[in-house]
Amino acid sequence: MNNQFKNLKVSVLSKSLQTAKDISMALRSFDIYANIYVNLDEFLIGYKKNDYDLNVVDINSIFQGSLNLKDHSSFKSNKMKVSFYYDKDSRVHLSSIYGQDFYGLINKGPILKSQLSSLLSIIKREKQSEESVDILKKEIRSLSQKNLKLERESISSGESITCYESFTQFLNGLKGSSDFLSKFSSSLNNWDDCYKFSLLNYNQKSKRLQSLNLSLDKYKILPSMEISKSAIHRDNFFQMLESAYEEQLGPNIKVISVSVDNHLLLVGQFSSDLKEERAWDYFSNSLSLISNDNFELPNLSDEKEFLNFLESVDDQYFNKSKSDTKYLTIDLKPLVSLITSNYTSRFYWADFITSFENTLSASHEIEIEIVRCGTLSIYVGVEGLRLKETYDMLKEKVKSFHYWDFFEDKSLAFSSKSYPTINLTPTSSSGIMRALADQGRINLSNQLMN
Repeated sequence: MNNQFKNLKVSVLSKSLQTAKDISMALRSFDIYANIYVNLDEFLIGYKKNDYDLNVVDINSIFQGSLNLKDHSSFKSNKMKVSFYYDKDSRVHLSSIYGQDFYGLINKGPILKSQLSSLLSIIKREKQSEESVDILKKEIRSLSQKNLKLERESISSGESITCYESFTQFLNGLKGSSDFLSKFSSSLNNWDDCYKFSLLNYNQKSKRLQSLNLSLDKYKILPSMEISKSAIHRDNFFQMLESAYEEQLGPNIKVISVSVDNHLLLVGQFSSDLKEERAWDYFSNSLSLISNDNFELPNLSDEKEFLNFLESVDDQYFNKSKSDTKYLTIDLKPLVSLITSNYTSRFYWADFITSFENTLSASHEIEIEIVRCGTLSIYVGVEGLRLKETYDMLKEKVKSFHYWDFFEDKSLAFSSKSYPTINLTPTSSSGIMRALADQGRINLSNQLMN
């Protein structure tokens, strides 16, 4: 018996007992006794308790009522290692996971054991690498803590001591907190030396810095900012942000990194006593150690993203920013009209919109930005020179998408008249709002895109 994988913890999720048995028996040949789950809710509870090294999930079992595996925080953050199992009948449902990160696909058939062997080998190597990285991180953290202690003890000037004491008192209040982000933001709100602040997250997909949506007395939601990835690594990046947000926050602005892994920045107006640069470095490094870069950021709502999108369009329109980003509008009105006229047949909105957006973004050749406006429209941003190419790609994906999979009544007649349409997005927020009211649309199929 092959026992090189016997220490791996594996789960199997399938509504089909026969499918679960087939996968389980294949795993037993590697001396792995998997935990079997029939229902998604039971699987999620079991995963939280056991933290499996690999989860083999039948593609037919990824949703249960309104519960969807793709919405689980561990799946979205890539912490949950999932490989999807499918056969010839369920192959059609693979479109619902396009654009998601997962550990490959397993196809039913005579080479099932071979597929599992390759997958388990990858998981084993990654686990060994993760264990080595964890050991290295602990060593680095230990050295960093010693360096910070030495740095703190080396301060001699009265001004610096006052500065460090304020930081140290703040940092001591964060230790031992199980919810770093919540404790950190509330502590800033209660800190006498902090007058106003915001927490910014860099979204690599949209290439924008955006304020987290928090509600605190001192908290300010700042205008979002389009930033290239290369700009983040420039030496003057923090100084540039300080200048950019001084108008909103006032003098004595400071920007520091809170979590490198989460791309989280703190920008705020602080007491003029906190002006020792070495102390700010100490503060930033200490925050990274306390947070351990291990917390989840709240997702921005569709409404917030849409309003930021309108603002960015107006920034271009009124020449406040130079951007090469152009937008196309995918109008969902034809589909919505069909759905609302057949209200006796349920339509699974959440599953549809997630699958549809994943399908749109599942292209390795063209990088796009997606902004959603409820169920009305989806805006797709792309490099201006690739507008025509993007239109052709989206047109093909809109045409080939299996909309009928999301109707409870699979016999419902679905024609091409109900496909979403693709339009050129107006160049200002007022134009976009008029377009949402069906005024002044420019249809690319009748214009330069033919």
